[in-house]
Amino acid sequence: MRIVQVNLAYDASLADPAALLDRYSTLTEFSDALVAAGASVRVIQRFGNAATTTRNQVSYVFVCDGGPPMPSPAWISSSVIAAALTEAPDVFHVNGLMFP
Repeated sequence: MRIVQVNLAYDASLADPAALLDRYSTLTEFSDALVAAGASVRVIQRFGNAATTTRNQVSYVFVCDGGPPMPSPAWISSSVIAAALTEAPDVFHVNGLMFP
């Protein structure tokens, strides 16, 4: 099963993607648990600069869309949507109850 997690908010004080992954344990631990259960996981994370990395068999794609670190619930990021759709997952998970 291919799962894509999308995380739209980030802490602007984090200097780089590695720092974000070190701090966002819920994001990384949930992803790791999905991999342990047999899923293929990719995370699309909004961030201040674009990057890609892999940790524990999870691919993390950092998308810079020029928006604020904490977008409003109505925020639409065409860059994040495009990155998520290219993965053709079986399941999308959007982190945060405030993002419909």
